[in-house]
Amino acid sequence: MFTKAKMIAIGVVAILLISMIGGAVWYYKWTQEEIRILRENNTKLELAIEHSEAAVTSLKTDAAKATKNYLNVNNQYQAARKENNSLRQKLSKFDIAYLASKKPGLVQTVLNDETADAERCFEITSGSPLTEAEMAATKKSQANSFCPGLANPNYEAKP
Repeated sequence: MFTKAKMIAIGVVAILLISMIGGAVWYYKWTQEEIRILRENNTKLELAIEHSEAAVTSLKTDAAKATKNYLNVNNQYQAARKENNSLRQKLSKFDIAYLASKKPGLVQTVLNDETADAERCFEITSGSPLTEAEMAATKKSQANSFCPGLANPNYEAKP
């Protein structure tokens, strides 16, 4: 029946068949492991994308706030510059040295008051909050004479 050659041929075919089945099982397990790893990596990438999108949104919000703050400070600077030029024009009409020699106490009081107002304007421009008195000022005598538009938002100067 079975000759030695047939037995060897059947043995070789059996070994090849077992090897192929073993290779197929190994390949299946390997591909399943690769799929698992790729799914984990995909999950990590999705989380990274979410974090990146949140960071971009936060950066856009911060950039918008920074732009708004810059424009606000720039507007305050322009207003202070305008008021400074106005004050310079007013002071150029007077000879301070002559007035100081004639009425030193009055000139000292006026200069000290103006200096205090100017210092307060710098404080406000630097971020110091307005006081209740500054917010409530509606008369010229209550307003900051150096920068009334900045220090006294409720005061309307009459031309």
